[in-house]
Order: sequence, then C-alpha cells, then structure tokens
Amino acid sequence: MIDLKLTDDGGLDLETPIDDTEQIKQGIRILLETQLGEFIEDKEMGLDVENILGEPYNELVIRSAVQEALKQDKQINRFDSFQVSIERDHRSVFVNLKLYINKYEYEDMEVELGAK
Repeated sequence: MIDLKLTDDGGLDLETPIDDTEQIKQGIRILLETQLGEFIEDKEMGLDVENILGEPYNELVIRSAVQEALKQDKQINRFDSFQVSIERDHRSVFVNLKLYINKYEYEDMEVELGAK
C-alpha cells in the first residue's frame, strides 16, 4: 500500500509516497506522539503521558507507558528493546525503538515524547 508522508511539523508531503514499512513507522510515531484520549475518533489510542512528562522523570514509568501504547498497534510483531534518554534542559524524552514490523523486518526509530 502507498500512503502519504507526514512532514516533521505534521503537514502532508504530497510529493513523497511511502511504502508499507514507512507507513507503519509513521503510525507508531503518531501513536506515541498522541496523548491518550486526545484523538476524538478513538479515545483509547495514544500514549498515557500523565506520569511521563512531570518531574521527576522515572524511566520505569516511561518504559511501561511506551510498552502499553505499542501494544495498541497490531502491526508490530514484537519489540526487542528500547532506550529512553531524557534531556532535562529541554524537558524532552526520547525513545529509541528496535521493532519487528514484519516477520523478518527489523527497524530502528526514534520518537520524541511530549515535544509538541
């Protein structure tokens, strides 16, 4: 399937189609950048950021919330690991994911949580 690419600021790039793998990665990014309950069409979609973005940052809480959010996407076969990095100066949390999207397809990606 061919889908439209989202730009970094959330707009549409009408000139750059993306393949299935990039569409899935884009969906994961949207899932993790959407606060739970924020999307009107599906209040159960998104990341529960209530305990993530406050002080003090707790890596175990962040990991648990990201794992729960990733379970919402049935296209992810499994995720082996992810790393959490916290930039306290910019109040940002970055998650580096290592995912199996298709049976044999291994993908790396980084998502910034709570940045928008």
